[in-house]
Amino acid sequence: MFTGLDSILRRLGAAALLLLAGGCAAEREWRDVPLGDVAFEDAWDAVETAAAVDGFALNLASSDRGLRVLETNWRERAMPFRGSVRRRIHAEFDRGEAAGWNVRFYAEKQTVTDMAKGFEPEDEDWVEDGQDADLEERIAAKLMLKFHGSLSGAGQ
Repeated sequence: MFTGLDSILRRLGAAALLLLAGGCAAEREWRDVPLGDVAFEDAWDAVETAAAVDGFALNLASSDRGLRVLETNWRERAMPFRGSVRRRIHAEFDRGEAAGWNVRFYAEKQTVTDMAKGFEPEDEDWVEDGQDADLEERIAAKLMLKFHGSLSGAGQ
């Protein structure tokens, strides 16, 4: 039988493990796309439009033009018997070393692997599943074509 102190120590140990596991989350691999010497508004609008073409809507609560951070809402695809998937795009803008704007972004991906929860998953049912490299490549290609007229250098 565990005493009260043993129970407290076990809970603290479990909490410490959770904190350590959270710190081991995969690092994001950012895609960098130089946009050139354009107005910031044009750079922002191009990224928002490129995301919208793939069905992503701007998340007004977490996007901030002043902080130069754009984030979309989650776009979900329900596949209850194969694992539902959701994705969102996160982008940040900065002035590049050369003249002009640079955008760095990634497409976050989460899945629901429990078939019983796949029909109507709650937020806690989604687990990190890396990034969507295909989506990132499409967004980078759209931006390179818009601002440079070619795919040369896309996604570097």
